[in-house]
Order: sequence, then structure tokens, then C-alpha cells
Amino acid sequence: MKLHPLTKLVSQLSHPVLIFPVCIILLFGVEQAWVPLVVVLGLSFGLPFLFFLWLFFSKKISDFDVSQRKQRYPLYAFCLLGMMTSLAFLYFSESTFLFYEFLRLLLLAVVIVCVNFKIKVSVHTAMVSILTILLVGYYEWSPWIFLIIPIVAASRLILKRHSWLEVALGVLLPFLFYFIR
Repeated sequence: MKLHPLTKLVSQLSHPVLIFPVCIILLFGVEQAWVPLVVVLGLSFGLPFLFFLWLFFSKKISDFDVSQRKQRYPLYAFCLLGMMTSLAFLYFSESTFLFYEFLRLLLLAVVIVCVNFKIKVSVHTAMVSILTILLVGYYEWSPWIFLIIPIVAASRLILKRHSWLEVALGVLLPFLFYFIR
């Protein structure tokens, strides 16, 4: 069966490596805190991304999507460390809003990592869910943007990267963290 080229494109455009820094930029844009943004992007994205590239090019992970669940553990640990360091930095900064929003993001990441020990949560759908929540909640975009989520979920299913449960968890967990206060 030949896959539609758009399926792979949607999956590539929704890759967490692309979506995570966009989410961080959007979050910091709410308060226009540009100096802390650079520090947090470096700690929570830049360093983990370099580690990801090292894992990829040294063939410690089999593909760019890190499809094998067990191969995700070192990357997750490094990402969580970067996020915790960023949170510590934000604790000493002037923004209570950014500290608590980043804390929510970190707690969500911890839950996804913990669930990942049993079920390979779709981080693509999780990141796209977070992105759409931020766009609607803080930037007042139309709720129609939420339609991106099932498109990404369908691409992950068609490409056979995830099961229905893995994709559903990728959508459900961010919504629980952002709408239950």
C-alpha cells in the first residue's frame, strides 16, 4: 500500500523537535520575557536536541522518531533534566506566570515519561495538543485549530508509528493538564 505523501509530511511537521521550541516561544511571548526565553530554550531544548543528535548519529536510536520505546529513556531523562534546570532558573526570575506554566509542562512531561514505561505515548500528538491549547488559550486563535490534532493522530496511525491508545493518550494527557486546574 502506497502512503499518501501528505501523511509523512504531516508527521514530519508535527515532530516534537519542531513543535516543542514553538510552544516555549509562545509561552514566553505571553509575557514578552525574551531574555529568559533564550536561557530556557537553551536548557530545555538546545542541549537536549544536541544530545538527541548525538544519539541519532551514533546509532543509539534507530530512527528520527525514536520509535522503539526503550530507546526513548535516555533522551527523556536528558530532556527532563533540562526542563528541571529551566524551572530552577525560572524560580529565581521575576515571572510567577512562566514558572507555574513551565512547572505544568514539566509535570506533564514526567507523566508522559512514566506512562511510557508501559505504553509508548505519541509525543507528536501530545506536542500538537499543547500547541493548539496555547494558541487558543493565550493567543485567542479559533478553536478550529484543534482540528490539527486528529490530522496528526491519523498520520501517526497510518504510518503505523502508534496504536489508537498511544495516540489517544498523547491527546488526552495534555488536555487533562491544561483544563483541570
